Amino acid sequence: MSANGRATLTPTSYILRCGEQHSEYGDDYTLSAHVQRIGKDKAFISGASGKWGPFRRIVLELLFNEGIRLLELERYDKNGTPCVKTIPIGDPNGNDK
Repeated sequence: MSANGRATLTPTSYILRCGEQHSEYGDDYTLSAHVQRIGKDKAFISGASGKWGPFRRIVLELLFNEGIRLLELERYDKNGTPCVKTIPIGDPNGNDK
């Protein structure tokens, strides 16, 4: 979005919600996270709450459709130590270029 060619606003931050009810703020969704877009094809997920497993495939497909090809997640191991996990995202239909 541009204003008179002197300023540009580019969306780089998203709220991810998953579950049966998830389209509006306050809905009883199962997973919520903050997604930051970094450059053209990278994203970072942080501040997640809920279970990632049941939604992994659909979230990766959604990100792929937005042009994301590399995802980083901040996770905590069983000892509570934070670590960053990197996930390459390929075409969910197997049509990678």
